[in-house]
Amino acid sequence: MACQYTNLADVEQFRKDVQHKDFISTSLLLEEIQLAYDIEDNLIPLQRGGHIIKTSIGPIQYGLPPETVKDSLNLGLEVPTYYIIPFHRFNKKFGISVAEFEFPAYFNFFVKHKQVILICTKEAEASIRIVFQETLLGPLDHKNLFQDFHPNNPKEAYPNFHKELSIFSKNPTNPDEPLQIDTLLKFIIYEENNFLQINELVQIDNG
Repeated sequence: MACQYTNLADVEQFRKDVQHKDFISTSLLLEEIQLAYDIEDNLIPLQRGGHIIKTSIGPIQYGLPPETVKDSLNLGLEVPTYYIIPFHRFNKKFGISVAEFEFPAYFNFFVKHKQVILICTKEAEASIRIVFQETLLGPLDHKNLFQDFHPNNPKEAYPNFHKELSIFSKNPTNPDEPLQIDTLLKFIIYEENNFLQINELVQIDNG
């Protein structure tokens, strides 16, 4: 059921749909989402921005502003494992990222012992992988490392980051395995029409 509810007259039909299956349409106007889900007590607005939607597979959060994990904890809610990454990952009005996935990823990994699941486009996945490579493991190469040192400093004195990484980048739950991006992150990618069927009950239409 790939529907879009574009005016408040559709809310009643939306409410009936929610009674029969979990349905998420991230293309809704916020006011329409708020009214429709408040009736069913399935949508929870978060203090810092974003919404948590209760579904049969657990809470799904749309939007990840900074420190969003604190919102769930302060409300006594389960920190979600599923997160929908907005198409526009930076809010120009407030000057903040709305795709701050790192702490949800760390919370899921270290506390819930599972991967965080990010629902996004292929383009967003590629960008997130670049960012997380830097923040979790560091750059893939250090070809410009010489720029950080005086020309007279011998290269033998440069730090050996690859050697350090081989020691420190171990999976803490299994030290015999290297720590990798996919150790913490799992991606679910939209289809070409921006539609996604997670299971029989949960659909996402981001069209």
